[in-house]
Amino acid sequence: MGFVLKMGRKNKAITVLSVLFLLTVVGVFVAYSVYFEYHFFPNTFVGEEDISGLRYVDAERKIRSKMDEYQLSIVLRNKSVEKITADDIGLAPLYTDPLLDSLYDQHGFEFIIHLFKKNTISEVQVSVDPEKYEKVVSSLSFLSQSNMTEPVDAHIEYADGQYVMVPEIMGDTLNPDEVRDLIKKAIITLKSEIVLENEDVYKKPNVYDTDVILNAALIEVNEYLETDVEYQSGGKTLKLNAEKVAEFIESDNNGWIKLDSEGHPILNDKRIDEFVATIKKTYDSNKNKQLFRTSYGKDVEVANKGIGFLVNADAEKEAVMTALKEHKKEAREPIYSRRALSSGKYQYGNSYIEVNLTAQHVFVYIKGIKVFETDCVTGSVRNGTTTRQGMFTIKYKQRNAVLRGVGYATPVNYWMPFDGGIGLHDATWRGRFGGQIYKTNGSHGCVNLPLSAAKNIYEFAYTGMPVIVYTLPGTEQKTDESADNN
Repeated sequence: MGFVLKMGRKNKAITVLSVLFLLTVVGVFVAYSVYFEYHFFPNTFVGEEDISGLRYVDAERKIRSKMDEYQLSIVLRNKSVEKITADDIGLAPLYTDPLLDSLYDQHGFEFIIHLFKKNTISEVQVSVDPEKYEKVVSSLSFLSQSNMTEPVDAHIEYADGQYVMVPEIMGDTLNPDEVRDLIKKAIITLKSEIVLENEDVYKKPNVYDTDVILNAALIEVNEYLETDVEYQSGGKTLKLNAEKVAEFIESDNNGWIKLDSEGHPILNDKRIDEFVATIKKTYDSNKNKQLFRTSYGKDVEVANKGIGFLVNADAEKEAVMTALKEHKKEAREPIYSRRALSSGKYQYGNSYIEVNLTAQHVFVYIKGIKVFETDCVTGSVRNGTTTRQGMFTIKYKQRNAVLRGVGYATPVNYWMPFDGGIGLHDATWRGRFGGQIYKTNGSHGCVNLPLSAAKNIYEFAYTGMPVIVYTLPGTEQKTDESADNN
């Protein structure tokens, strides 16, 4: 019986304690519910200002005090700071209605929910003096266009023998309208700081140094510089190396390389053509005056009309482009469409026909040996049909041809043209050759030969054989002029 009694007392004690605890919890809940009928809930903010647990008058006093001390710090990209104070803009609170409405809308028993929930009174109003505000904002130095530095795109430039990546410059150009909006919103919410770098209001570069296309172009353009071609011909050297290749890479007025629509460096076609023209100027000899060693042991300078080296410009340009794309390293000759018969000082070879207009004499050389010579009659000085000087070649050979011109049609047995309609041929109508006949009674420009001489020369001549026509004072013949007709 004693045991049962003990248990009964214990249960009663537990029950009493539970009732007391429950009453205490209810009492605390009721007390807080009543308290928060007149005080702001936990986690209640006006802008950034915590007014949790405050009465209206205390919250008003705190906000007003905070507003009097208010200043907005604007942190620029360069870490400098510009500030706007409450006094600068005539800042004043206009929060009475929303603040009171928020408090009146509270139901005290809901306080427990707000222990875990933030409540921001977003409709709290502030006022500023319009004239002061506009004056202050307009005077912010960082919003002046003259103080802004435009961003610069990452790009590729040539420096110290190679192309380098120049990183972008961020600059500090702002969007004034967006910054003004940020400032306005910050003041309305009494925000104390704006970090512009975090607000996406700076103008950005379009291209960064991490750009995949730009980095691929950097590799490609430096590979072009690996090209190293040395031209060697006739004792003359010309180089296509990195320095020259850099002149081919298209760049703008700032020195930035240009890229095509696919991101490849653009080659300047005009400058490549100019380089090919330099190759031609260096190695072409078919249009230059050349030296000729006469049978009299003297050199004469003769205009070249078809003998010598001739660079094939189209083929050479194609070879240059291939060298650039394949980054070739080689030594070679230019690509010739015609080669000289010999290189060096004399390029006409050792088999040729020599016509001395002064001496009115023709020589024939085969492999360096004089195999024939004869007197001749060349173009008339008096009639203005003087045989043109220069280095030519036999165009073709023909037997029994008829030579035609204004007012004449003359049959010949051996015809060897070398300068348009001018050539070597027999002149059976003449009884004499050599001397001074050509001055007053010369040909229409051709080299007139005795029949037997024409036959001999015809047998030695071949298509492409050089014919060198020149004058050499001091080698004149003194024989009398002939009265023979052309």
